[in-house]
Amino acid sequence: MSNEVSCPSSIEDFRRRKFITDVLQTLKSGKEATVYRCAAHPRTGQAFLALKAYRAFDQRSFHQDAMYRDGQFMRESRTSRAIRDRSAFGLGAALAQWSSREHASLRLLHRAGLAVPEPIAKTPDALLLEFIGDDEAAAPQLRCMRFDRGEAERCWTALLSWIRRALQLDLVHGDLSTYNVLWWRGQPMVIDLPQAVDARLSSNAEYLLRRDIVGLARSFARWGVVIDGEGIADAMWRSYERGEIDTGSTQVGHDHGA
Repeated sequence: MSNEVSCPSSIEDFRRRKFITDVLQTLKSGKEATVYRCAAHPRTGQAFLALKAYRAFDQRSFHQDAMYRDGQFMRESRTSRAIRDRSAFGLGAALAQWSSREHASLRLLHRAGLAVPEPIAKTPDALLLEFIGDDEAAAPQLRCMRFDRGEAERCWTALLSWIRRALQLDLVHGDLSTYNVLWWRGQPMVIDLPQAVDARLSSNAEYLLRRDIVGLARSFARWGVVIDGEGIADAMWRSYERGEIDTGSTQVGHDHGA
């Protein structure tokens, strides 16, 4: 196991609680976390589970955490000050907050029927999640797919529906891209939500929603699909503010020159 992430205690915790029996391979290592494929304990009824181990905040290059924390209520002013000052206590509290926030977002979305991995268990520095994949491999990231235009349009329609349904639940992903969408069984599966914000409370929610939609829309140009991301984001946020958000239009166009 790598010593770059603070996960050994979490692994033992999940073993002791009979969720996993072994860590099999590293699936992804990024700036904020490393994800492992684990052999699931027979009592779970699963063959594999995914363990997401967050990096300690002093080992990360994530400089915009304050933007995502905007609107969160902290009962203890000491905790709030410690996080802001990046003391040892504050860094630990921020890491636990990061884990808890992703677990809560995934639980909310999964219970509402949105395509996200089911959260299984958590510790202050790790999450145990449904494994998306099969015996051969994990599901690929969307950025790795080779779609024809029709497939890409269907994928966009599904993703836009996901974004809109999440907003109906007052949730904005905040960092949505083809890197944190998996393609599994003909459908997109959204992952990586520790930075998700409550649209009712965060002053950055509109900006983050726009960034998610516009950035994702631009990515679909590689598959020959032209999407008015700015227009969709504007219309969706206005509908949300009026309390009228619904299925709406996908506003997908075609690049006839492609």
